[in-house]
Amino acid sequence: MSTMTTVRPWLRLAHRWLGLIFFPLFMIILLSGAVLALKPIVDDLTTPAVTAPVESGSVLQRLTQLDPQGQASSLRIEGGSIELNSRGAGPQGRFALADGQVQPGGGVDVFAVTEQLHKNLLLGLGVVVEWASWAMLAIVVCGPLLGWLRLRNTLLGWHMAAGWLLLPLIAIGPITAALMILHIGGPQLPPIAPARPALSLSRGLELAAAQVDLSGLHWARSFRAGSVLLEVGSSAGAQRYIVDGGGSVHAAPASKGLVSELHEGTWGGAWSGAINLLAALTLSGLSITGFWSWLRRKRQAGGKVGAAEWLVAHASQTGTAARLAAATADALRQAGYEVACASLAALSPADLERYRGALLLVSTTGEGDVAEPGRRFVSALHGARTAARFSLLELGDRRYAHFCGGGETVRSALLAAGASEAVPAAQADGEPVAAWSEWFKRTQTAFGIEAASSTAVAMSVQDAAVSLKLIERERLDDPESGDTAETWRVCFGVDTLPDCRPGDLLLLAPAANDVERCYSLGRIEREGRGGRLTLTVGLKLTESIHGEPHYGRMSYKLCRELAQGVVLQGKLRRHPGFNPPAIGRPMIMIAAGCGIAPFPGFIAERAGVEGAGASWLLFGNRHFDGDFLYGRELTAWRDQGVLTRLDTAFSRDAGGCHYVPDAVREQAEELLRWLVEDAAVLYVCGRSRLGDGVERALIEALQAHRGFDSAAAQAQLQDWRAAGRLHFDLFD
Repeated sequence: MSTMTTVRPWLRLAHRWLGLIFFPLFMIILLSGAVLALKPIVDDLTTPAVTAPVESGSVLQRLTQLDPQGQASSLRIEGGSIELNSRGAGPQGRFALADGQVQPGGGVDVFAVTEQLHKNLLLGLGVVVEWASWAMLAIVVCGPLLGWLRLRNTLLGWHMAAGWLLLPLIAIGPITAALMILHIGGPQLPPIAPARPALSLSRGLELAAAQVDLSGLHWARSFRAGSVLLEVGSSAGAQRYIVDGGGSVHAAPASKGLVSELHEGTWGGAWSGAINLLAALTLSGLSITGFWSWLRRKRQAGGKVGAAEWLVAHASQTGTAARLAAATADALRQAGYEVACASLAALSPADLERYRGALLLVSTTGEGDVAEPGRRFVSALHGARTAARFSLLELGDRRYAHFCGGGETVRSALLAAGASEAVPAAQADGEPVAAWSEWFKRTQTAFGIEAASSTAVAMSVQDAAVSLKLIERERLDDPESGDTAETWRVCFGVDTLPDCRPGDLLLLAPAANDVERCYSLGRIEREGRGGRLTLTVGLKLTESIHGEPHYGRMSYKLCRELAQGVVLQGKLRRHPGFNPPAIGRPMIMIAAGCGIAPFPGFIAERAGVEGAGASWLLFGNRHFDGDFLYGRELTAWRDQGVLTRLDTAFSRDAGGCHYVPDAVREQAEELLRWLVEDAAVLYVCGRSRLGDGVERALIEALQAHRGFDSAAAQAQLQDWRAAGRLHFDLFD
C-alpha cells in the first residue's frame, strides 16, 4: 500500500472536521475579509480629504473628553473632525474637534470595525483567529492531496473544481495569514517594549507629542504588545511612529511589507482588492458547499429509525413483505401513532428496544432461508440480549418444502436472545392479505393500540396480471468461446402494460398450479397503452448423481422451448426496494452473470435525459469474449456518456481469479468518493456470494481509505442501508 493511500484517510478526516469545527469562525473571517477587500477599491475611487494642521493639545483634550476610560481602539483626523472607533462601550462616531459635538455623517467606520472583527472578533480574541487561520491553511493544503481534479456536475464536483482551479488564488490568504502570525515577511520593526496594561490612545499621543510634531496627525490605533501606532503627515510625506510601553517613540516603516499588502489586497490598488474579494468569496463558497454536503449526508443518514413509538420492520425478498410493512405503518400513522418503518437490514437487535413494540413481517426464500435483508440481523442476534416485545407475521408458500422457515428462524433467534412474543406468530400462505388482517387485529389487541385494517392494503400487495407474447429471443453468450453459462435476452410484447419500472419482478409459472419464478425487469419500452418488457434469463442446469442434465423448467421454457408469437400469462410485482434512484442522483450498479438483468433498464431509463446523473457499472462473468452480457450496448452507452464508468472482471480470462469484489477493491477509493462525497446509491444484483463479497470489500475499503475500524465500517453500511443508499437483490 502506498504512503498516500495510508495517509489520505487521515488527511480527509482533517479536511472535513477542521472545516466543520471552524465553520462559523471561517465565515466571520472570510466575509469580513471580503468587506475589507473593498477598501482599496473604494480608496481608488474616492479623493482623500485634505487634513488641515491641528494642534496636538486640542486633539488630546478632545480625545480625553470623549474617551475618559481609554476604550478607543482607533482614531482618524479629517476635515476638522475626529473619528473614533472603540471596543465594547467606548465612543463611536465622528465628532467636531472644536467642541466635541457629534457631526452629521458620522457614525461607525465600517472598515475599521470590520478590521477589528476580522482580527479579534471584536472581543480581543486574536488568538482564536490565529487558530482558525492555521486550520484554514491545513484545509487548503489537504484539499489537493485528497484526489486529482475530476469535473462533475454535482455540488462536490464544483467544490473540487473550484478548489483545484483557483488554488493559487485561495491559498494567498491562509499562507500570508500564517506568515503574519509568525512575523515573517513584514516590515523590520524596532524593538517594542510591551505595555501592561495596553496604552490608551490618549496616553500614546501624549507620549508621542513630547518627541514628535503631531500637527499633521492622520490617524492612530492600538498596535501589538499594547503599543500605539500613529501616522503623521509632513512636507516630506507620511511618517509612522510606534509608542511602546517604556514611553519610547520609534520611527516605523511606512510600508506594511509585501506579505501584509498581499493579505490585504493593497499592493495594486483597486484591482488587487478585487482579486482578494474574489479569493474571500471563493473560500466562503468552498466552506459553505463543504458544510452543506456534510449536512446533506447527515440528513440522508438520518433516515435511520429510532425516533418513533412503534416499529414496523421487514425482511423481503421479492417486495411483498416490504409493501405489506409499508401499508401496516401507514395504517398506524393514520390512527395517529408515531411509526418507523425499516428493513431488518438497517437494524440491530438493540434498535428494537427503542420502541414500545415491533411488528415484524418476514419472508422465506430458497430452502427455508430468511430473506436476504434479514440474514445479518439474525446473525447479530446470536449471543446478543434484547428485551424487545414483538409480533411476527411469517410469509411463505406451502408448495415449498420449508414453509415459512425464514420467519421461524427469526422468531427462534429473537426468543433465544430474550425478546418476548406479544402474540403467537402468524403464517401467510401465498396471498397474504387475509392472514395479515387477522394478525394485525390480534397484534393491536396485544399492544393496546387501535388502527383500521385499510382496504388499501390488499391493493398495495396485489400483483398485476399480464399477457405476454414472445416477440424476440437472443443468446447473449458465445458457447464457442469457452465454458460460458447459457444466457438469453427474452423480449415480450404486452398489449396493456401496467405501471412498472426496471427492477420490478415478472412472475411466471411453467405450468398451472406450479410455483411461480421471479425475473427482474430490464428495459421497458412503452408504446401507447402497451409496450415491450425485456428479461435476462440464464438456463438453470444441474446434474443428477448419474451425470444426467436437469434443466430448470421455466428457464428451459423461456430459453429453448417457447416459440415466437406464443402467449404466456404472468404477473407483475412492484419491487420498490430495487428501482433506479431519482433522476440526477448518482448510481453505482454491481452485477455478476445474470445479475445484470435489471441494469440495462436502469441505464436506458436515463438515456437522453437532461441532468440524468452519473452512473457506474461494475460487471463480472467468466470470459470477456464469451459472456460479456450486453457488452456492445454497455460500451456504446459509455461512449455516448450515458454510462459514466464501466469496469469489468472476468474470472477465467488470462490473469485468472479476477472477480467483481476484486474490482470493487481496485476501485475502492473512487467508489467511496461516489458514495460519500456524491451521495450515490449502490445496487448489487446476483448470487448471495456476490453480495457477501461486495460487502466485505466495502468494509475493507472504509478501513483502508477512510480510517474506519471494523465496527465503524459495518455501522456505516448499516447507515447507508437505513438511508436507502445500499440495495441488494440476491438469489441462491
